[in-house]
Amino acid sequence: MSFPIVKAIRGQFYCGLGATELELSSSFVFLRFTIASSLFGLFFYFFSKDKRNISPKSFREIYLGLLLGLTGGFGILLQTDGLAYTDPGTSAFLTQLTCVLVPLVAIFQKKKKLTFLFFIALLLGVGGVYLLSGFDLFQMKMGRGEAETLLAALLFTLQILLLESQRFQKHTTLRSTWTMFIVFALINVPFFKISKLCLNPLVRQSPFLPLSLLVVVVLFCSLLTFGLMNLWQSKISATEATFIYSLEAVFALCFNFLWIPLLVFWGYSMSFEKPGLSFSMGAFMLIAANFFLFYEALRKPLQN
Repeated sequence: MSFPIVKAIRGQFYCGLGATELELSSSFVFLRFTIASSLFGLFFYFFSKDKRNISPKSFREIYLGLLLGLTGGFGILLQTDGLAYTDPGTSAFLTQLTCVLVPLVAIFQKKKKLTFLFFIALLLGVGGVYLLSGFDLFQMKMGRGEAETLLAALLFTLQILLLESQRFQKHTTLRSTWTMFIVFALINVPFFKISKLCLNPLVRQSPFLPLSLLVVVVLFCSLLTFGLMNLWQSKISATEATFIYSLEAVFALCFNFLWIPLLVFWGYSMSFEKPGLSFSMGAFMLIAANFFLFYEALRKPLQN
């Protein structure tokens, strides 16, 4: 849901003339997660039973939050900057290489066997991402954008694996999530001027709409999404989580149908390309990959 909204409003909270793409992106991410961490801090203070209980477990929770914040925060930053030097299709495909990296790590660590159904799911997942992204393998070049996006994919892979780690199985709590939000915000500080954070002069006369959309991004696409991820991802394997996350492009298309007409109606300049056969096939393959993966996971308990 955040893709069309962020694209529409990210430049409306930074007043720097001639601002670069990186400045606009980093300033918006800072604003987004500063608000999110402040709201989450209030929630933590009023609803956490152990807010004043400082123990070795508390430090492990903060340590997990730091690791999640560093891997996810730098991953977002590298992906954003890489987009300025490569096309969106290449960025989307390289970022979704977590579909390959996480299962390979699981196989190497002997947490997952390369069964027939798992192999089919892996092929369908990679093929689906390839078709969805519009990536052209034969025109691939390795420049700054591609290198940054590959590094971002590696960091996202580490973030997913951290939530699976046995070291942190009991530490994916409010404190670790709060720490992660704070780190997400702070990572972006060196890349823009805080003094230029303000409503763009073009929208000062009617700030209600961009501020309302910012609230949507903070509440639903930040607090709710990352909170659920940190709470529940540790209950399943990293491989299963990665395949679920690969459906992001399919969900994004559904929300585009809802949000882009609204954003255009509200005066934002937005465009939307109707999905073609390649996109439809890619979406079907990703859904099929998830079906095969979870069918295999459910088959053993049913047989027992």
